[in-house]
Amino acid sequence: MPVLLALLAFVVRPLWAPVDLRSIAGKAHGFTVFVVARSNGAQTSSSGVLIRGGLVLTDLHGLLERKADGTLVEAEIVVVLDGLGAVPARLSGADVALGIAVLQLPDEARKLPGADIATADPAIADQLLAMGTDGKVVDVLGVRIDHVGLPLLHTSATLPDSFRGGPLFDASGHLAALELPAGAAAASSVLRLLEQK
Repeated sequence: MPVLLALLAFVVRPLWAPVDLRSIAGKAHGFTVFVVARSNGAQTSSSGVLIRGGLVLTDLHGLLERKADGTLVEAEIVVVLDGLGAVPARLSGADVALGIAVLQLPDEARKLPGADIATADPAIADQLLAMGTDGKVVDVLGVRIDHVGLPLLHTSATLPDSFRGGPLFDASGHLAALELPAGAAAASSVLRLLEQK
């Protein structure tokens, strides 16, 4: 009988530890930033994520303006950082097909801590923590990967507009994906873009 109870306890006990989303949120909260772009009197905003080297990843939409002659001009970009406030930024790289932008903050921001990027892409059913901000508060939602397409991932929930450009963190607190209007760009896409920069 004791052997049977021991076997039953083993079967009932989870094979993995549950993800502690609260500790991930606490660690990643300061990496979620608010991005504002102004051009010709119009303003767009999105979430973004601070990574090492004073770089910010976000949605490319609204960061470029097409002039009448067809040329593209960079908008005036400001990133609101936790504890530092509004900081000017410039567009330093982009994946136009996916809609990912890489922003460079001023030199004094290069030593700020930033999110680490996951070395492997999330798989179906992986639990992630999505974060987005409206410039006043950072919202946090737990989601799962529902579908893995090429080149975008899709989650189990439709995220609010304020999450556009924002990070999705994995169970280790690493940046696993970046939320975009058509889906989420996986870590491998982000790493490829940074390598080309």
